[in-house]
Amino acid sequence: MIEEQEWWKSYERLAAQLYPQGPAQNEVWPRAGGDLATLNLNSPGRGSWHASLKILQLGGGGSSITPSTLLETMLEDYSSNEDLKSFAASVGIPL
Repeated sequence: MIEEQEWWKSYERLAAQLYPQGPAQNEVWPRAGGDLATLNLNSPGRGSWHASLKILQLGGGGSSITPSTLLETMLEDYSSNEDLKSFAASVGIPL
């Protein structure tokens, strides 16, 4: 199992690669159950992901979003992405 901090860093890198404009791109955050109003979206892509995933890590970001719902939503958008599939499998999300 990946160390927790390394897991979140990997999640951030992957999210920024797939959604370089940040969590609002393609409405990925709200579709995963999150609330964009809870995020600071003033930073460019990677910075926005860093701040947003930190909020998610602390239990915020919207009433229904979790790391799993966000990953599942990303998989809906990028079902053929091998890095995403491998990352999801590492935490037990069925493909």
